[in-house]
Amino acid sequence: MEQIEALVRTLEDAWNGRDAAAFAAPFAGDAEFIHILGGGGTGRAAIEAGHAALFRTLYARSEVAYTIVRVMRLADQAAAVLLHQRLQFEAGGEWQEIECRPTLVATRGPAGAWSIRLFQNTHVAGSGTAAAAAAAIAAEHPHRPTG
Repeated sequence: MEQIEALVRTLEDAWNGRDAAAFAAPFAGDAEFIHILGGGGTGRAAIEAGHAALFRTLYARSEVAYTIVRVMRLADQAAAVLLHQRLQFEAGGEWQEIECRPTLVATRGPAGAWSIRLFQNTHVAGSGTAAAAAAAIAAEHPHRPTG
């Protein structure tokens, strides 16, 4: 459990430090990341590049807080982790706040270290200033879906 908590702390500290490389570090090389708009990327390099773009643009002024809601052991070497996320960011000159429910799957490698294999983030509709925040995210997210 301590190693899982450390993974989550690493994500939070890296986000709040706007450090995309540190944010991507706990992900497996072939990890899958799905963000709140349903897009995402495969692999640590794509996760790093996506977050570097976010930290330069939409989330240049932001703060995230993660809380572990539940850790479910799937096997001796695998766990699903349910999180609560509070994200505050500046968009359009105003501070916005949203809540999300990320879920991650982590696996323990042969050396005993845990890494994130899958991270999927779900926006909680109606949370805080969610309508304004969702509009800002949809308009400004560098990885927004195009259609």
